[in-house]
Amino acid sequence: LYSAEDLKTVMTILVWLNKGVSIGKVKPLLKKPQAISTGSLWDQLSSELLEISESLNQNKLESHLKQLSREYPSDLFVSKLIKPWLAKLHDMDRADSQVIQHFSQNILKQLLQQWIGSTSSKRCAVICCGELHELEIPLLRYELQDMDVRSIDLGLLKPLQLGLAVDRLQVDFILVCLGAGL
Repeated sequence: LYSAEDLKTVMTILVWLNKGVSIGKVKPLLKKPQAISTGSLWDQLSSELLEISESLNQNKLESHLKQLSREYPSDLFVSKLIKPWLAKLHDMDRADSQVIQHFSQNILKQLLQQWIGSTSSKRCAVICCGELHELEIPLLRYELQDMDVRSIDLGLLKPLQLGLAVDRLQVDFILVCLGAGL
């Protein structure tokens, strides 16, 4: 089905994506390989998000997040961009850092809710046990959507509560997220 050359091309594409090169910029690199300083691409993108967050410009932040979500696969978008950006927001040392953090996280939550509305064939219930960051479950559900899985967040449950509902949930599988404090 696939030649060694096809597999090599796929691996090259994955390497570029992991380095932070957006999907739209990979094709020209395949035709004419060139050296790109990629060590800081993810840092550069998360710094841009932080700068937009600090401006408290809702339209610009929404637009930029939407654009980036289209340019990268969901797993890279979350792990290489969103989580580092959230960490930078958390580590800010400014008088208005709490305002910036809540502003940015709420915009991200709203966008995630829009993106999660899937009509996938596979269904999943997501529960958490222990303490998780408030955006962990929405980010996980966003990644599940990319795998053609529709999910419902059941929140923080005790194992006994899940046992009482498992037969009525009508899902294909249950995903349990383990947090701190277990």
